[in-house]
Amino acid sequence: MKKTANGGGTVERRGKLWWVQVSLPVPVGSKAQRKRVPITGSENFTRSEAKRAGAKIAADVRAGRIVFDEKPSKGGAAPTAPIMTVRQMGEAWTSGRLYKEHGAVEGLSPRKSGYVDGITLAKHVYGVKTRGETGPAFGDLPVASVTVDDARAVMGAQRPGEQALQTRRHTYNRIRHVFDFAEFPLKLRADGSNPFGVRLRPRKVGGVDVSKDFTYWYPSEAVTVSARTEIPLARRVFYATAVATGFDVSTLPLLTWADYEPEHRTLHAVRPKVGKNVFVSGNPSWLFDMLDAWRELSEAPKADASREVLKAAPIFRAGVMGCRGGRETEALQADMHRAELPRASLYETTATTWRMRFHDLRATFETWARRAGWDQRDIDARTGHGSPEMAARYDRGARSLAELQEVPFPNLAHAIPEVRAVHQNRPRLHTPVAQSGGSATAASGEVSSPNVAILQGCEGGDLNPYANYGASTSS
Repeated sequence: MKKTANGGGTVERRGKLWWVQVSLPVPVGSKAQRKRVPITGSENFTRSEAKRAGAKIAADVRAGRIVFDEKPSKGGAAPTAPIMTVRQMGEAWTSGRLYKEHGAVEGLSPRKSGYVDGITLAKHVYGVKTRGETGPAFGDLPVASVTVDDARAVMGAQRPGEQALQTRRHTYNRIRHVFDFAEFPLKLRADGSNPFGVRLRPRKVGGVDVSKDFTYWYPSEAVTVSARTEIPLARRVFYATAVATGFDVSTLPLLTWADYEPEHRTLHAVRPKVGKNVFVSGNPSWLFDMLDAWRELSEAPKADASREVLKAAPIFRAGVMGCRGGRETEALQADMHRAELPRASLYETTATTWRMRFHDLRATFETWARRAGWDQRDIDARTGHGSPEMAARYDRGARSLAELQEVPFPNLAHAIPEVRAVHQNRPRLHTPVAQSGGSATAASGEVSSPNVAILQGCEGGDLNPYANYGASTSS
């Protein structure tokens, strides 16, 4: 068998990976140099597949599309990886490392939405198999070796009907940015070689891309879930905080006890998705009663602890939530089944509506707030929405709430038996939150029925979720 010319793509197996020997570009007057590098994702390659991949890498090196860092001087910094993968490139961008290393060039900036950018790429891009089921994942391909066919396969995996048009466009924009920065400032690809061209930008698909309504909880459903002690206490408080604040799932886990000022009844946060400040002050008042009780039940630092201690203490510790980050919707669906909520639309995705997702607790807040007649500026201060169009997406439920004659913002602090027990100075109905699984019991072993007390404890005095809100309130 004829051997490939030295430095032209000769491959050999080393451990789990195939390695290729490539010739480096030779400056005038310099001695020729060769380098042997691993072929990322080649664990399952045949020799023929490895030779093709190696030849492509060798060609990219000769063309200057792959550049190796020079060896540092003695005591200098370690060189970067000789071949940067798509995943490594994306993480360098979303983490803000590219901006720190190169500054504000070619659109680089501190990533206000880096958290969401990273989640989007990890969920919808890195794992796509663009070269067959036995080939490497797209995220493991060298940036320089990605072709238009790979890009087409990535965008083809973003399916209308499974993902909203807006989601598909966000995915496209983010991965296109990754390859823009691969061209400059990193110079891993030739200028103008971005494989994610404008032809791959998702377009609306007739009959499939329908603007679906958000789902939301009726106030009575929120009361029912809050009262069910077989649902972990941490999650019930988490859900109640979501519907009272309008904060999203990227914001709530980042809240610390330093963000809550009990003396001013204020909760402050920064939405990592867009970098906006969001505030809750005063209303609904039961939110702060609940947080005060939750501080005790979760054995959190006292309110007079040092600022450093409060900053280091999340309001919702990951270890007590009973579900991994990113799995909040699955937990919510399971908890609604435990609470035996009967409304079928909470569990089903149709052509016009989504099943209930954790994000829909945010839609629940906006629906309730509009039904209660809040000023849109006060609502936006909670949600961080910056446009009337975005706010309008949440506005389809207030009239339904009026038709059902349910009152928004029932007192969920009163609905949660463990929280109610703290405020009534009775023996706790629950063990500490770390053991928040089973049923809550009082000292006598009985669980008091919450129905009357809860329904009389809604925001606005003695209102209950089933009362007529009044004709004077705008729907």
